[in-house]
Parts: sequence; C-alpha cells; structure tokens
Amino acid sequence: MIEAELISIFVEGYKKLGMDVIIKYNNRKLMNGIIEICDIESKKINQVITIIDKKEKLTKEELIQEFNKLQLKEEQIDKMIKYLSMEFNNLNKLFKDTTNINLKEGLNEIKELNNYISELNLTEYVTFSATLARGQEYYTGTIFEVYVADGSIKSSIGGGGRYDNMIGEFINDGKKYPAVGVSFGLDVIFEILKDKMKKISNIDVYIIPMNNNITALKIANQLRQNDIKVEIEMNNLKLKKALSSANETQIPLVIILGENELKENKLIIKDMRNNFQITEDIDDFIDTIQELIF
Repeated sequence: MIEAELISIFVEGYKKLGMDVIIKYNNRKLMNGIIEICDIESKKINQVITIIDKKEKLTKEELIQEFNKLQLKEEQIDKMIKYLSMEFNNLNKLFKDTTNINLKEGLNEIKELNNYISELNLTEYVTFSATLARGQEYYTGTIFEVYVADGSIKSSIGGGGRYDNMIGEFINDGKKYPAVGVSFGLDVIFEILKDKMKKISNIDVYIIPMNNNITALKIANQLRQNDIKVEIEMNNLKLKKALSSANETQIPLVIILGENELKENKLIIKDMRNNFQITEDIDDFIDTIQELIF
C-alpha cells in the first residue's frame, strides 16, 4: 500500500513540474528468486545483480561477457536472460507453483502492487521491468525508478524502494523496522526545467508585420510605452510558421497586420491561449491588449 502511495506522489509531483514520466518497478525478492532458481551461488548474487543493473547499457554479447567473468555456466546465463526478458504475467504463470521463497513472495508482492496501481488508475505511468535492480544491496522488496516519458534523458530522475533491514541493522536492537523511501533527482530535474524555461518566452505580444514593417514598429513602440513586452517577427516567415513559433514559445497574444485590415485602419489580435481572434481599430487596440494580458 505504501509503495502505491509513493508511486502516486511521484506521478503528482512530476505533473506539477510539467513533466511526463514513466515509472519502472521491480521487486528484489523476485530478482533474487530468479537468480537462485538458475542455481547461482548465493555469494555471487550481489555481483550478478550489479551486472543485471547495467543490462540496458550493454549488448547481449557484452552482458554474457560480464557473466562469464563470474565463471557462470552457459546454461545458467541462458536461463537467467530468458527469465529476465519476460513480462510479469508470464513470470507469474510460469512460477505460480514455485517452492522458492524469494520468488514466491516477490511474485505475490508485485501482484498486490499491480492491483493498487490498477485501482488508482496509475497503469499508464508505470511499467514492470524484471531487470531493474537499483544496485544498492540494502533493498529488500519493491524498487522503482522514474524516467522522462519521451526518453530524451537516459538517466533516472527519481527512484526508491523498500529497505526493511537497514534501520534494524543500524540500531542493532534485534527489531525489524519496515521502511520505504523515494527521492526526486533534484539536479537532473533542475536541468530539465532550466532547459524548458529557455524555450518559454516572457514576451506578451508577438507582432507579425506581413510586410507592413513601419506599422509594426509604430505599434511595438505604443505597446512598450504601456509596459507591454513585445517582439516583432523579422524573418519574413509565412503566417502559419510565425503563429507556430509564437505557440512553441508560449507567447500569449499575437498581432497580425493583414493588408485588408490595415486598409480599414484595423488589426487582428489573436489570443493563443484560448484560441480565438478579434479585429480591433488601430486607434484603440491598447485597452484590448491590456485586458487580455492582465
């Protein structure tokens, strides 16, 4: 239940930052159980997990080479790669009658977590990954990592998991203190947001001259005298491309100086946020602009 709540917090937290994310999750008991049923010695399990954690960055050949360094047999490697490539439902079906305690408990814990994820409508934000390891040895159950959904950044931007033994081992009082924790990757989040802010303009009004440059400059001066931040399109972009540029940089208002409108001493004001436009007299358009902005 706690893991499900923390996944919800991840989803809501990154939403408030305007970031689309995908949360990968796994269970260390499940991973340990898979390694154990491949008949790998217990003293090598942590080393094997460290290699599995690199799986996304290695080719299959490189992965096998790493396992060979631990002197694993070909049969052990093949079985392990096969199981770690399976979806959870297939693993659950294959090992439903397993007698391996770690594997059994890991499967049951993931099944319970999946139920919470489904009931909380979080399915679109999460994906099971049998190779997710989060290298630290202290994890004892569910683990998760957060990634940007579009894959533009390969490293995780958050993560966490269950570590039921750490506090008890630290205090050394013979008691067990169940614990789950997550962290947000502040450095990488900051870099993502900084990059996004570069793309967001602080301009209030974008003027598209349509070859009426002198009028554009006069209107820009009027707006600036009223403390309105203005940018004029000066690259002779076609209207559609100029509007697209304003939209991408989130400029709220666009003034279009169309030839026909200017003949009638008018101009077009387009509200990019609410997707509507109006035609105003050039002599009294400032009030309309101020109302739309403020």
